[in-house]
Amino acid sequence: MGSIVDHKRITTNDKALNLELKSTFTISKQEDVNKLIAIFDKYGPLNTTKYLDYLSWNKAFLLYLSSKDKNSTEKELIKSEILTLKSNNNRRRTDFVMGANHNIIIKPYWLLGFLEGEGCFSIQKYVKSLAVTPSFILTQTLEQKPVMVAIQTFFK
Repeated sequence: MGSIVDHKRITTNDKALNLELKSTFTISKQEDVNKLIAIFDKYGPLNTTKYLDYLSWNKAFLLYLSSKDKNSTEKELIKSEILTLKSNNNRRRTDFVMGANHNIIIKPYWLLGFLEGEGCFSIQKYVKSLAVTPSFILTQTLEQKPVMVAIQTFFK
């Protein structure tokens, strides 16, 4: 089973001190990672560019598993390849091409999870009138625009 760690960190900017409180859940045991991969493979693919991160991570995991039977020179080569995958993952990703066979499929339960993690409930107040408008806002990077268009289409 994965582990949960709480973090407290004080950050500063030009105006104030900020206290960040976070909990992090980590899965690293081989049998737990295998369960996670089975879920992604059964219910995927992921719709956002997180799919590309998953592919790199999955490849790194398979390389890691294959390194157990290797000599030290081969292990170093595998480690180097894993670190190369890491260097272009998540925030460091520069290649956002999803591939011709990747389709964005918006399903209600996927959308619910995505909106819960990424959305924001808002009430817009307009200065020049007394009008207020409740709204729901979802903001993503430009690389995720195809997903935003698919979500917009889902609501039509």
